[in-house]
Amino acid sequence: MLDMDPAVRKNDLTIYQNVTSVSGPAMTWSMHAIGWLDVNDELSAKEMFQKNYIYIQQPFDVWKETYQGGGAENFITGIGGFLQNLAQGYLGLRIYEDRLEFKPFLIPDAEKYNAIGVAYQEMIFNFAVDNSIVYVNLTMVQSK
Repeated sequence: MLDMDPAVRKNDLTIYQNVTSVSGPAMTWSMHAIGWLDVNDELSAKEMFQKNYIYIQQPFDVWKETYQGGGAENFITGIGGFLQNLAQGYLGLRIYEDRLEFKPFLIPDAEKYNAIGVAYQEMIFNFAVDNSIVYVNLTMVQSK
């Protein structure tokens, strides 16, 4: 990850958020939310996170590319961005060659959440996050 001054990152997010089309593709808001969490602005992240839900279409809750209904009917990239928002945004996972870092936040309107089966190198972790504590369990070490 690029080492960027947090004030510069926040300024960039503000500028881009103000010029980003509201009719843009579904993954737009996930990337903005992750950025806001990187600078510890949970309120702005929540606003961006909640914009994701307008892309869900009935009756099967699949994601559309644009909220107006145009583009791909089952927009896998959009749901991928949403999942990335959960893992890299709210769980705060950062994967490096020599370590796995995490900086969790509560998902908006949730009291707790679990991330089960997070694989890193030869290990499997489970995470449980609530408003007061984070549990990390190493559940498996795979032998080579």
